[in-house]
Amino acid sequence: MRFGPTARIVTAVAILFAACGSDGAPTEAVAGLVAHYELDGDGTDAMGVSSGTLVGGKPVPDRSGAAGSALSFSAGNYIEVPHSDALSLSQDFTIAAWIKPSAGAAPGAFSTIFEKSDPERGGHSRYGLWLQDGRLSACFEAADNSRQPCATSSQTLALDTWQHV
Repeated sequence: MRFGPTARIVTAVAILFAACGSDGAPTEAVAGLVAHYELDGDGTDAMGVSSGTLVGGKPVPDRSGAAGSALSFSAGNYIEVPHSDALSLSQDFTIAAWIKPSAGAAPGAFSTIFEKSDPERGGHSRYGLWLQDGRLSACFEAADNSRQPCATSSQTLALDTWQHV
């Protein structure tokens, strides 16, 4: 899994992966929590299961102004998280993040917020969250490697503003 952009600067403060019940509601917080990346200067998973390595990126103030409590990524910066079956989500789930997109991507370019690929399936992206032309896109791939339709927001996200997605 990777966190970080391919073209645009994206600042993130926390990314949370949680299993959900069939109604979409989060299951018991601790029991359903798969990974929690606070991005507090590094790629540590607060659950201790799937920590990653920071490649570039720089600590910046978070949405509350706490120094070094978020990470800013520009092209070529990311957090590399080794493959973990825990992140190969096979049931209903919720993924949430605080992001602060900045200008910089060429029109039509995708900026990665996070992307989960599967080395056992040729590195295909299993799921991910991207920004393209200021709109948020969530894409998923089926077990047979067929790409499912992406869900793309109808509204453009504001630049240089913290937003919960």
